[in-house]
Amino acid sequence: MDNGQQALALLQQGKLKEAEIIYEQLVREGTGSHVVFGNLAVLRRIQGRTREMIALLRQAIACDCNHANAHLNLSMALLLLLGDYPEGWQETNGTSKEKTICLTPIPPLSRERQQSQRGRTSGAGE
Repeated sequence: MDNGQQALALLQQGKLKEAEIIYEQLVREGTGSHVVFGNLAVLRRIQGRTREMIALLRQAIACDCNHANAHLNLSMALLLLLGDYPEGWQETNGTSKEKTICLTPIPPLSRERQQSQRGRTSGAGE
Protein backbone atom coordinates (compact mmCIF):
# COMPACT_ATOMS: atom_id res chain seq x y z
CA MET A 1 0.00 0.00 0.00
CA ASP A 2 1.50 3.35 -1.00
CA ASN A 3 1.30 6.49 1.16
CA GLY A 4 -1.68 7.89 -0.74
CA GLN A 5 -3.68 4.71 -0.23
CA GLN A 6 -2.64 4.57 3.42
CA ALA A 7 -3.77 8.16 3.95
CA LEU A 8 -7.10 7.43 2.25
CA ALA A 9 -7.65 4.38 4.47
CA LEU A 10 -6.93 6.51 7.55
CA LEU A 11 -9.28 9.22 6.31
CA GLN A 12 -12.04 6.66 5.80
CA GLN A 13 -11.46 5.34 9.32
CA GLY A 14 -11.86 8.86 10.73
CA LYS A 15 -8.19 9.10 11.71
CA LEU A 16 -7.91 12.63 10.42
CA LYS A 17 -4.66 13.70 12.06
CA GLU A 18 -2.78 10.65 10.81
CA ALA A 19 -4.16 11.08 7.29
CA GLU A 20 -3.35 14.79 7.37
CA ILE A 21 0.31 14.11 8.25
CA ILE A 22 0.71 11.77 5.27
CA TYR A 23 -1.12 14.03 2.80
CA GLU A 24 0.89 17.08 3.87
CA GLN A 25 4.11 15.11 3.48
CA LEU A 26 3.10 14.08 -0.05
CA VAL A 27 2.36 17.72 -0.90
CA ARG A 28 5.73 18.85 0.52
CA GLU A 29 7.44 16.17 -1.59
CA GLY A 30 5.90 17.73 -4.69
CA THR A 31 3.16 15.28 -5.58
CA GLY A 32 1.48 15.78 -8.92
CA SER A 33 -1.48 13.64 -7.93
CA HIS A 34 -4.91 15.20 -8.24
CA VAL A 35 -6.13 12.44 -5.92
CA VAL A 36 -3.86 13.57 -3.08
CA PHE A 37 -4.96 17.20 -3.44
CA GLY A 38 -8.61 16.19 -3.74
CA ASN A 39 -8.52 13.95 -0.67
CA LEU A 40 -6.67 16.56 1.37
CA ALA A 41 -9.38 19.01 0.29
CA VAL A 42 -12.01 16.61 1.68
CA LEU A 43 -10.09 16.51 4.95
CA ARG A 44 -9.96 20.32 5.06
CA ARG A 45 -13.73 20.43 4.51
CA ILE A 46 -14.26 18.10 7.46
CA GLN A 47 -12.03 20.39 9.52
CA GLY A 48 -14.04 23.45 8.44
CA ARG A 49 -11.07 25.00 6.65
CA THR A 50 -13.00 26.09 3.58
CA ARG A 51 -10.49 28.48 2.00
CA GLU A 52 -7.73 25.87 2.21
CA MET A 53 -10.11 23.31 0.73
CA ILE A 54 -10.76 25.60 -2.23
CA ALA A 55 -7.03 26.17 -2.79
CA LEU A 56 -6.44 22.41 -2.73
CA LEU A 57 -9.25 21.78 -5.21
CA ARG A 58 -7.65 24.32 -7.54
CA GLN A 59 -4.37 22.42 -7.20
CA ALA A 60 -6.13 19.15 -8.00
CA ILE A 61 -7.55 20.75 -11.15
CA ALA A 62 -4.10 22.09 -12.07
CA CYS A 63 -2.76 18.51 -11.83
CA ASP A 64 -5.58 17.06 -13.92
CA CYS A 65 -7.97 19.46 -15.57
CA ASN A 66 -10.30 16.56 -16.45
CA HIS A 67 -10.87 15.67 -12.79
CA ALA A 68 -14.64 16.18 -12.77
CA ASN A 69 -15.08 15.66 -9.01
CA ALA A 70 -12.64 18.47 -8.26
CA HIS A 71 -14.56 20.81 -10.58
CA LEU A 72 -17.86 19.82 -9.00
CA ASN A 73 -16.55 20.14 -5.45
CA LEU A 74 -14.97 23.49 -6.21
CA SER A 75 -18.18 24.76 -7.75
CA MET A 76 -20.24 23.59 -4.76
CA ALA A 77 -17.77 25.12 -2.30
CA LEU A 78 -17.85 28.46 -4.07
CA LEU A 79 -21.62 28.45 -4.45
CA LEU A 80 -22.77 26.98 -1.15
CA LEU A 81 -20.02 27.63 1.35
CA LEU A 82 -18.74 31.02 0.22
CA GLY A 83 -21.79 32.32 -1.61
CA ASP A 84 -19.57 33.29 -4.55
CA TYR A 85 -22.22 32.76 -7.18
CA PRO A 86 -20.48 34.31 -10.20
CA GLU A 87 -17.27 32.27 -9.81
CA GLY A 88 -19.16 29.16 -8.68
CA TRP A 89 -21.32 29.23 -11.80
CA GLN A 90 -18.30 29.95 -13.98
CA GLU A 91 -16.66 26.84 -12.56
CA THR A 92 -19.84 24.83 -13.13
CA ASN A 93 -20.09 26.03 -16.73
CA GLY A 94 -16.41 25.56 -17.54
CA THR A 95 -15.56 29.23 -17.95
CA SER A 96 -13.29 29.68 -14.93
CA LYS A 97 -10.91 32.63 -14.92
CA GLU A 98 -7.95 30.28 -14.63
CA LYS A 99 -8.76 28.61 -17.96
CA THR A 100 -7.61 25.28 -16.53
CA ILE A 101 -10.85 23.56 -17.33
CA CYS A 102 -10.54 21.22 -20.26
CA LEU A 103 -13.29 18.73 -19.57
CA THR A 104 -13.88 16.54 -22.58
CA PRO A 105 -17.42 17.11 -23.79
CA ILE A 106 -19.68 14.11 -24.15
CA PRO A 107 -20.24 13.58 -27.87
CA PRO A 108 -23.82 13.74 -29.07
CA LEU A 109 -25.57 10.46 -29.76
CA SER A 110 -25.74 9.33 -33.35
CA ARG A 111 -29.18 9.30 -34.97
CA GLU A 112 -29.32 5.50 -34.69
CA ARG A 113 -28.33 5.59 -31.03
CA GLN A 114 -30.95 8.28 -30.30
CA GLN A 115 -33.64 6.12 -31.89
CA SER A 116 -32.45 3.11 -29.91
CA GLN A 117 -32.60 5.16 -26.68
CA ARG A 118 -36.12 6.34 -27.48
CA GLY A 119 -37.26 2.77 -28.08
CA ARG A 120 -35.94 1.60 -24.71
CA THR A 121 -37.60 4.45 -22.80
CA SER A 122 -41.01 4.10 -24.41
CA GLY A 123 -43.72 3.06 -22.04
CA ALA A 124 -44.88 -0.55 -22.08
CA GLY A 125 -48.50 0.48 -22.31
CA GLU A 126 -48.22 2.20 -25.68
